[in-house]
Amino acid sequence: MAQASGKKNKKPSKPEQATSDHGEVLMSWEARPYLQEKRKTAILLISTLLFSALVWYSFDLFAGVLTFAISINSFSSFLFPSRYRLFDKGLEVKTGINAPVFHRWTAFKDYRIFHDGVHLNYRPRRIRERILKSLFVYFGDADGEAIKRIIKEHMDAFYD
Repeated sequence: MAQASGKKNKKPSKPEQATSDHGEVLMSWEARPYLQEKRKTAILLISTLLFSALVWYSFDLFAGVLTFAISINSFSSFLFPSRYRLFDKGLEVKTGINAPVFHRWTAFKDYRIFHDGVHLNYRPRRIRERILKSLFVYFGDADGEAIKRIIKEHMDAFYD
């Protein structure tokens, strides 16, 4: 027999980690690059479908579906919405269904500004000094000038 005692189902509240771990939130926005560059999106999807069909024809259905899934995952930062948050200590990026990832300003070596975003280059690591990884921060519908200003301030503060 189930008891309806005085126990209440309380959901634990999430502590505000943004202010304690990463500093103050300076700006947050969402970007959808696939909507801004429809021609590139169409070319990407058509070529991915054609390549997956070729793999399916050459091998089997499983290989074709696997090829399609791997290809879509490879371009997830372009095909799915990205959520960005700029903090005092770094940048947080959440792409698609992936968990948010925080990057400190010191993790980046330099930056380049483009008309649709900012390209941040990581520092080379010991094992992969020849392969330079990077992160592209899309402006989306947010204020591009404010984003540029914040990134310039924090990147230049570490490297002056």
